[in-house]
Amino acid sequence: MRKSNLFFFLILIFFSFPVFSETNSKKWTIAAEEFTFVDSNKKDNVSKAISKTLPTLILEKLDANIIRNVYPDENFERIQYDLKKERLSLFLQLSGLVKTKDSLILYDYSPSELKRKQKEQDKKIKEIKDKIDDNLEKLKKAEKEFELEAEKLSQDNFQQENDFAKFIDIVKHFFSSKDNLYSKEDLQFYNNDGLYTIPSSLEGKSYDSKEFENAMVNAKINTLLTGTITQISDYYSITVDLYLYPSGKKIASISDVGIAGDFDLMCSNIARQLIPIISNSIPVEVFVNIQNEGIDLSTVDCFVDDILYKNFSDGIIVQSGVHYVQFVCPGYNSISTSYYFEGNKKYNIEVLLEKEEEKSLSIRLTKPISGLFYANGIVGVQDEWQKNKSEIKIEDKLILGNFISEFGENAFYYVPKNMIKEGENLSVNLKLYDKGDYVESRRKKMYFSYSLLMVSLIPTFITYGNYYNEARLFNNGFGNYFVAKDWETGYFVSVGISIGCGVLFAYELVRYLIAANQVIPKKARYTYNFELEKESLVLKDNVKRLQSGTLSDFGEKLDEKLLEEKSSISDGTVDINGEKIDNESDSETVVVLDEDVIEIEE
Repeated sequence: MRKSNLFFFLILIFFSFPVFSETNSKKWTIAAEEFTFVDSNKKDNVSKAISKTLPTLILEKLDANIIRNVYPDENFERIQYDLKKERLSLFLQLSGLVKTKDSLILYDYSPSELKRKQKEQDKKIKEIKDKIDDNLEKLKKAEKEFELEAEKLSQDNFQQENDFAKFIDIVKHFFSSKDNLYSKEDLQFYNNDGLYTIPSSLEGKSYDSKEFENAMVNAKINTLLTGTITQISDYYSITVDLYLYPSGKKIASISDVGIAGDFDLMCSNIARQLIPIISNSIPVEVFVNIQNEGIDLSTVDCFVDDILYKNFSDGIIVQSGVHYVQFVCPGYNSISTSYYFEGNKKYNIEVLLEKEEEKSLSIRLTKPISGLFYANGIVGVQDEWQKNKSEIKIEDKLILGNFISEFGENAFYYVPKNMIKEGENLSVNLKLYDKGDYVESRRKKMYFSYSLLMVSLIPTFITYGNYYNEARLFNNGFGNYFVAKDWETGYFVSVGISIGCGVLFAYELVRYLIAANQVIPKKARYTYNFELEKESLVLKDNVKRLQSGTLSDFGEKLDEKLLEEKSSISDGTVDINGEKIDNESDSETVVVLDEDVIEIEE
């Protein structure tokens, strides 16, 4: 039994190893230098600030989670650079050894000793030559691998594999540590902020020069962001170039034009165009299938990263990576998602749009305060008899709105999508006051209690120190008992005051946190049946009292102007919540004692 368990454990570790070997901690470093003005006379402080700010803004717009796909050509450039650097170093060593061998004859060596030293030098020279030959062999091998990988990568760029072919490919590469023809490296910024200061020794050197290439490789910078600025009147033209190292190739050149107030937008546009170049992603083909029957595809708008695609029936070509996809159609709810599209694949997106359904619901304030409800910018229709209640017609989606009283006080609320139903009665308990002032007052009280606590600790520490010293003196036969006792009493009193201040601080802290939480919109709740019944009874009684002229306190419940209009009613019926109330048919009287107590008398 133990042998079988051990065998199973070893098999599990063996088959898990390829999964664990997937982790890659390689980094791809990007840096940016200070931009330069084409007009060299721009030396003022504003121009200097612009030159430093623009590269920082562009780097901030780049997503730190970008993954760089390193393909065979870039990897070969790195290998070629390292091998060339090694060969140059070996050649310099070989040159030094040959010169040393040739100089041996200048020394006064005996023939046998000279021969022995020359053999030693020949041995060292041979070792260096062998290393150079190995280096050249590695270069030839790397060139062949690069050609094979590049050829394989170019074949069937958009080949759609079936499930069986995918399974065969998995089995084929299961025991291989090189699953892909390209590696992935996480983007990181040079020295965290990404800014690189060009040393004085490189001033005047071109970005593709050998000196610049060596400096970038030594600084472990994979790509350098450079830029030039041209100003004409109030307009600025920004041109950004991207250089890849080693090799010093310019892999991108992007320009944009705008005014100084558009710098943030211009940097966002430039960064958005740089992202696919930096990630070095393979294009992805995406097909969209709208499943709704009878829908006119010309009315459906497809947005990919806020770029509109009107005609998507033949597919959309995007760069691999994370994209935000959204579909919008009049009369239907918009639908969107974010997804990581891996290169060298095809994707089918099936979309089922839901029709917009306008639903009517009522929402009321739990307090009898007159006002209007707003929902997603739509004004609710105030109830004729209950001024704290509104009817809202809105689409079937989450409501974020606010209530504004007749005195201008307001508070925010929200209704989740699952609570939006036709004819639903909702209630929300809102506190109408200036929450900013209230939070500020609670904050001041909290800090005041904290200050009291800190001040109270001063006498506590002083009395404790004196009490401790006097107690030790008395125990050693030098102190006075009564003095030590007085300090002990003072210490206990100080501790009591500090504890009280600590409790006060904890209380004020909780009150402050509760007050700060009040700024969050309140969630609406369902109105209970007993609340609706109580509301109906109150309205019935108030209508009867209004018609009989005995109403005294109904002015707190209804608008006075409405009461004047309704007071002219002498007979007939009044519609309350869908019920017809006859002003003379009932002998029962409802007496309203307060908001929560209702008493019925025969």
